[in-house]
Amino acid sequence: PSAAVAQDRFGYSSWWAAPGYWRRRNELKHKEIRQAKRPFDLVLVGDSITQNWEGWVDGESKSNLLFHIARGRISRAEAHVEPMKNWTLLTNEFAVLNLGTSGDDTRHVIWRLTQGRQLEGYKARHFAVMVGTNNLSDTPDDVAAAIGEIVRLIREKHPESTVLLHPIFPRGARPDDPRRRANEAVNARIRRLADPPRVVWCDFNARLVGPDGTLSREMMSDLLHPCECGYAIWREELVRHLRSAGR
Repeated sequence: PSAAVAQDRFGYSSWWAAPGYWRRRNELKHKEIRQAKRPFDLVLVGDSITQNWEGWVDGESKSNLLFHIARGRISRAEAHVEPMKNWTLLTNEFAVLNLGTSGDDTRHVIWRLTQGRQLEGYKARHFAVMVGTNNLSDTPDDVAAAIGEIVRLIREKHPESTVLLHPIFPRGARPDDPRRRANEAVNARIRRLADPPRVVWCDFNARLVGPDGTLSREMMSDLLHPCECGYAIWREELVRHLRSAGR
């Protein structure tokens, strides 16, 4: 399916990302890999929801966002300029590589893992995969197949690692939001990829919404990207797996 065909974003530009940010992000990750002094405990794979753990650590993109914040085009909370407090808590205990890139769908993740060589040059105990909410034009079957390909690529390069496969997080205020329903259809398919102990289904979506399935703006201010309380839940779930597996 087209959702699984590798595609780069080198030519992408928008008001919120300084030109060339996608290339700089890829280069930054390779620098972190080269400088790593030991295997990673955890590698996070995904889109902006994953990148926002550590904020816009690329200086040029950060300066661009601060410019727009000052002019009221986006709020500081929505921009996620600074690292999350829970990122600091997570990285104080574990060695973590964040391979999330804002705006990516499955095609771009697959490019980064293959042509972008983001699976090379290191060892890792765990990978956490959560991607697909940006595949708005693709069918659930195609998105699920692409996520399956991402899992396969990780398993091929890192057969000793455990993949913590997350469902796509809830989005939209209500359970009947069309985008949430599309994502839930993907989730119903990708949970079949679980193959313990090497591919573990890590589903805590119920903790992100209310008893009636409503998503609050306290949890996700834009009904898509988690706030600090959402990352606290995510960190708890990751730490539980990392600690139970030992060091």
